[in-house]
Amino acid sequence: MSETNIERIQPVKPQRDACGWWTHPDFPEPADGNEYPLPGEFEAWLEANGVECSARLMDEEVEPGSPESLAWENLDCDCAAWSPQSPEGEGWFLVSIHDTEDGPCAVWLRRKDGDA
Repeated sequence: MSETNIERIQPVKPQRDACGWWTHPDFPEPADGNEYPLPGEFEAWLEANGVECSARLMDEEVEPGSPESLAWENLDCDCAAWSPQSPEGEGWFLVSIHDTEDGPCAVWLRRKDGDA
């Protein structure tokens, strides 16, 4: 059985908007216009792209009362001051900074060991 050649997601320079949001142009959108992926949908996309994922919330990285925190807490929906820190290890690239029920979240990907 031959492998299907797919164009795998590649790092690109983030172009955040005025409020700090950004999503990689090749990051998947849930099927059928759903707000959230169906069970297993995102995991299948990760596998097809040969990447692993790590997500971090802004609240995990910024101190209460910091400029980043205050901009968000003042209901400005602004996370532009936040500079998300990549997870430990080599090869991580940012693919999304988006809002969640728990506040701003940064999503990082990196190639799995042995994947080109």
